[in-house]
Amino acid sequence: MKVKSSKKELNFKLDDILDFFKTKDVSMIESLPIKRILQNGIVVDKKDHYQAFLKVKTTDLTSLSSDDFNRTVNKFTYLLRVYTEPLKIISLTYPTEVREQLSYWKYRIDVTKKKLYALEKTREYETYSRKEEYLRNQLTLAYENYNRIGYVGTLKELTFLFVVYGKTQAEVVNRIKDITQYGGKELGLGLLDKEKVTTVLTKLNNMNEKD
Repeated sequence: MKVKSSKKELNFKLDDILDFFKTKDVSMIESLPIKRILQNGIVVDKKDHYQAFLKVKTTDLTSLSSDDFNRTVNKFTYLLRVYTEPLKIISLTYPTEVREQLSYWKYRIDVTKKKLYALEKTREYETYSRKEEYLRNQLTLAYENYNRIGYVGTLKELTFLFVVYGKTQAEVVNRIKDITQYGGKELGLGLLDKEKVTTVLTKLNNMNEKD
């Protein structure tokens, strides 16, 4: 004998099925395969393995002499040949950081304006014209540099990173020393700190990023 399910029971089962397919809201940290970032910038993943991000020194290869170009390429080739541990190379684009430069030239502009204002009150009439011309030239130069740097800030900077791995923190630290030594001053590898690693991980895993 078949027992008919009530309408209420059918609706309950349907709600369970639909709930199974609903997207669960999770934080970015929970969605990443990362457990934590240590103070020195080394990352611990959810398998308790370790990794570290090292930034490659930015070099304009087209501006190098042939000797410097060959030296840089050979150093990179040497590193890949002698460093046999797991290694990942990633590239990211960032807005060019120019805040310090803009702040400097804004300071120069303000100081020069104050000097011009003070000069207008001076009684050194015989030297006024020469000083005014000098200060106005300095002000023009400061404005030109400020605007030029502001334009540079709108451009994107391409950054390359090496990622090294290890089963323990000590192992990763040793591999950082090795790869830094192999890269030499030509590659200028530097370990990213905790704040910069957080930025990199966010950028790598944020699919809404346009860059």
